[in-house]
Amino acid sequence: MLLTWGAPNFEGGCPVRSFSIFRDDGAGGSFIEVDPTLINNISALRQYLVTFDGADTSKIFRFYITAANIIGSA
Repeated sequence: MLLTWGAPNFEGGCPVRSFSIFRDDGAGGSFIEVDPTLINNISALRQYLVTFDGADTSKIFRFYITAANIIGSA
């Protein structure tokens, strides 16, 4: 599944430095960060290909994405 997103509408006057992607366990559980060593610190990143193993294909996952600048993340 390909996740895509746009830049934030307002970044508080400081450019975005990186994004982070989080997903739950497919059972409504807690969120974990997805592949931070690959995703973090890439300010131009606007898409990420999520792969699932065979056991995950019947689950429904929730995702959220945060953007970070020098001030913090939201």
